[in-house]
Amino acid sequence: MDKNTITITTMQSEDIDLVYAIEREANKNPWTKENFISSLRYQNIHSLVLRSHNEIRGFIIFSIISDELSILNIAIAYNSQGMGLGQILFSYAHTYAIDHGVRTAYLEVSNRNKRAIHFYTKEGYSICGQRPKYYANGDDALLMRRIL
Repeated sequence: MDKNTITITTMQSEDIDLVYAIEREANKNPWTKENFISSLRYQNIHSLVLRSHNEIRGFIIFSIISDELSILNIAIAYNSQGMGLGQILFSYAHTYAIDHGVRTAYLEVSNRNKRAIHFYTKEGYSICGQRPKYYANGDDALLMRRIL
């Protein structure tokens, strides 16, 4: 994928249907459409889409509170996975956070999602806790942290 064709912009309400389709395809415990709509309403939540050739290929949603970054959701369209787009979104969020005085990043991931755990570990995150039965399907969440 040509990196020159990639843009990252603020998610708009008209992006929700495509973002929601990516979410349902990528996550076993998907957010609802209302979760995405709500993410657009809050000043401390940043909802971004990544486009390539003007098509939405992925998204990231994160919040910054005090000196902490929380990755709330991230997904890449199935047919665009493995091209480094997730790394681009993470890099964008981390750089934004550092520029705003943030020193630590957190995220939660299902203990069964080995692919995501591997990706997050490659991005410098390490497991620092666990939340039993965190997800609706009963999966535990692993809490992961990265020092920025």
